[in-house]
Amino acid sequence: MPAEKSILQRIREKELELSMRLDLARRTADETVRTGQEEARQMIQSAEREAAQEGDVVFRKQMESVQKEIEEMGEHGKGERDRLRHRGEGNLDRAVERIVHDVTLE
Repeated sequence: MPAEKSILQRIREKELELSMRLDLARRTADETVRTGQEEARQMIQSAEREAAQEGDVVFRKQMESVQKEIEEMGEHGKGERDRLRHRGEGNLDRAVERIVHDVTLE
């Protein structure tokens, strides 16, 4: 019977060894997952920062474009206003004559 005990003892030792290797593999896997999660979190944060910076650049460019367009529209509006004022001033004498004529019924 001592041979059977020896085999049983070897089986238990092998089970213990495999259990320890399994625990080590689990800890290693858990650490790998934690490391991967941290790297992913850092990558996401970095991408969000870069996206915000790029968004700011695009926003500033668009605002500059809009500001330029507003200025151009203002200049166009001034030109149109001056053109209409000149046209109106050219008709002023005729308008005054007509009003005077209509009021005095001549």
